Amino acid sequence: MKNKRLFRFRNVAVVCVAVSALSVVLWIFQPCLGNSKSRKTWSSLLEYASDSGLPTFRTRVHQPADLIKYVDMSVEYRTRHGAVAHVTGYKRENGDIAIKAKFHGNAKFFYEDLAWAKDLDGTLGYIHPNGEWAFKVDAYSAFDFIGDRAIIRNISESGHTIDGFIDKYGTIVVEPRFWDVENYIGEFALVSLPTWRTRILKKIVDVSGMSINTCFSYHVYIIDREGKKCTNAEVLDWINEQQNQSREGRN
Repeated sequence: MKNKRLFRFRNVAVVCVAVSALSVVLWIFQPCLGNSKSRKTWSSLLEYASDSGLPTFRTRVHQPADLIKYVDMSVEYRTRHGAVAHVTGYKRENGDIAIKAKFHGNAKFFYEDLAWAKDLDGTLGYIHPNGEWAFKVDAYSAFDFIGDRAIIRNISESGHTIDGFIDKYGTIVVEPRFWDVENYIGEFALVSLPTWRTRILKKIVDVSGMSINTCFSYHVYIIDREGKKCTNAEVLDWINEQQNQSREGRN
């Protein structure tokens, strides 16, 4: 009788340990499920954008269409690191100079009538098609406008890049804090932040030198134009609402 009780106790203990271990594993990998759902919702938004003509990174159109970056090889200058570089500007498709080369760097094309540019003194901002500054930005780097929003990038205290968004007036509408972002599509953008698991993995990487990248290292989710987190249901409801309005407009 005593042996039977001991056997049952051991079985119960084994089950408890197994359940506890499974719970810990599920808790650790919980972000993977949430990330997968967010990416699936983002794919639905991409599909809707393709069908409706909403601008995305892949479908954006140059505006003005005839301006393209060029490098003036006749003008050299030294960068702050001592390297030899050449100034850049914009030409038209027919070869005429539209904006005289005077920048350390600039976007290849204009989008939504704005292009990022950096002066030789390091001033970063956006210019109009006539070459005049639209506004300056206090950031490490800047990117093209898509859907009235542009990504800006800074460097965090830990040395990692952090991204946010500005509007077409140069106002920061989403403070740089995300480790990765996708351009806005309609009302939404896909972003990611590190989890506490990332800090643990970073320590392992620092000690071992191994490269580790897992699905539970980051929390991936969707934000609105003010940077507030949205549920997947809210995004899908917005897509359905837009589709219904489009059908009503055709009828």
